[in-house]
Amino acid sequence: MAGAGGNNASTFNWCCQASRYGSDTVSWYGSILMNAVQDNGKSIYKSVREGHQSRLGAAAQHEDIFTPEELVVGGWEIDNRKATLFAALAQNEIVSPDMIGKAQNDTEFLAGVYNDAFITLDASRLRGDVMTPRNFTLSDQLDVVTSDIDKFAATHELDEIVVMYSGNTEISIDTSDQPSTICELDAMIKSDKQDVIPPSCVYAIAAARASTSCMFVNTAAQNTLSQGLIALFDERGRLAVGRDLKTGQTRLKCVLTEYMTRVGIPLTSIASHNTLGNSDGCKLRPPRNCQSKLNTKSSMTTAIEKTNTLLYPPSESHTGGIEHMVNISYVRSHGDDKRAYDEYDATLMFNRPFSTITRMVCPDTLLAVPILLDIIVFLMCLGGTRGMHCRSATALLALFFKDPIKLESPFFSAQYNTLMTAVCK
Repeated sequence: MAGAGGNNASTFNWCCQASRYGSDTVSWYGSILMNAVQDNGKSIYKSVREGHQSRLGAAAQHEDIFTPEELVVGGWEIDNRKATLFAALAQNEIVSPDMIGKAQNDTEFLAGVYNDAFITLDASRLRGDVMTPRNFTLSDQLDVVTSDIDKFAATHELDEIVVMYSGNTEISIDTSDQPSTICELDAMIKSDKQDVIPPSCVYAIAAARASTSCMFVNTAAQNTLSQGLIALFDERGRLAVGRDLKTGQTRLKCVLTEYMTRVGIPLTSIASHNTLGNSDGCKLRPPRNCQSKLNTKSSMTTAIEKTNTLLYPPSESHTGGIEHMVNISYVRSHGDDKRAYDEYDATLMFNRPFSTITRMVCPDTLLAVPILLDIIVFLMCLGGTRGMHCRSATALLALFFKDPIKLESPFFSAQYNTLMTAVCK
């Protein structure tokens, strides 16, 4: 995990270890895999397991889907206050101090990649051995990170690795500056274009190049997966998915907007207000970093308008369509509690107004962590499917991301059913 000392990654690491050592405190509530059932009452876990075995045939006895306690978690970190798992857990204050020791193994994180053109961190908090443009070229960074992946796999005797970018939201790159082919990507690396290849891309490229079978997941809001990078993964027969986790507020938005659209009520506006007091909220204070997040949160309205041209005629989609406003504020005293307030305005007959207001208060990290488990397991199941490519995989996993590369439907039920059809028996 890149950003291994962050709230989501460190808590996920702790949960996997605590499960391994017999702790009964990890319920994994919020995980579809661990706690949801199908209409027939069969658990999703059992159905996914049977589906996986069915696809693999005779090989199934050697390759079963795993449980959380079987995961081995490590990664990279740039913050000197979070250089180990226990230090990160103490700093993040998600897991209570008396519970930290249940993980038993205090993982030491590797030095990560840092580029202040994309994220800003107080210099006093940077690890002394962090890789920056001043002391490492892109080629050097890639060599180190690729070697880290292969060494991790060898040390723990792993056949497959999922590299997950769980670090700070970076500034998004203009698509015209991103590599559109593998040749362009290689040329940028050779010419050390660190102004257009951010740290998240370094981890992704390393995942594609590693000798170990490897997949990549981007959980942050920046547009890491360029056309050239997707082409590289497809060429290597590996999967890369994701842009910005869809956890609580946006998932609920998918449900409510589906209801409105399915019953034929046109939305006129959605106003979303968010406050966060954790490190993720703090890192979103710079306007350009925040814009990456705003882009992914706002992308769904365009998709909604395309699903019903009776409610949203194409000629009006850019002038008279759904007005979507998103505001994100950092309030330190809120800590990890995400506070989300949404106003949905719609129109009934005789142009009478119809408004719905929702309010959500919950620990942001504890919404995200179970979803990380689901993404990893489902991605590995899809990785064993013949002919699976990045775009088809990301369409199947749209349930977990605000702005996937390919979106078949913006609605929760369609995304859920599509995934279950693909992975369950």
